[in-house]
Amino acid sequence: YEHYAPPSKKVWMNVVELPYDEETGEYHGRFLSGRNGSLFQYYRTKFNCQVNVYGVWGDRERGGGEEEGEAVSSSSSSNTTMICNPYVLVTSKEGKRNVDNCLQFIEHRIREHQEQFGVSRDRVSEKVA
Repeated sequence: YEHYAPPSKKVWMNVVELPYDEETGEYHGRFLSGRNGSLFQYYRTKFNCQVNVYGVWGDRERGGGEEEGEAVSSSSSSNTTMICNPYVLVTSKEGKRNVDNCLQFIEHRIREHQEQFGVSRDRVSEKVA
């Protein structure tokens, strides 16, 4: 008996860390979905990429109508233990260039958000004196 496995398809991907608010302990990432998830469709049509934002939704569905500037605390909103910091995953079956172009757009949105809300992807660790 011989088992036939279809050839595996390549998927290009990259991961981007989300900004963190040191004062509130919240990660910001829902702004990348746009209003009611409108940007997820934009990523698909403009860049031919699938974009997933992990670790900022709590118990709510992705893009469930939250306001653009809202954030979710990393310690509240969910009983789930986080094993890594919240992040954005960008994937494409079409090619690396698609992922790179989409990431460039996302990086620009993150920089704008960091300036607007005073958050950063550079976590300051507490120093023990």
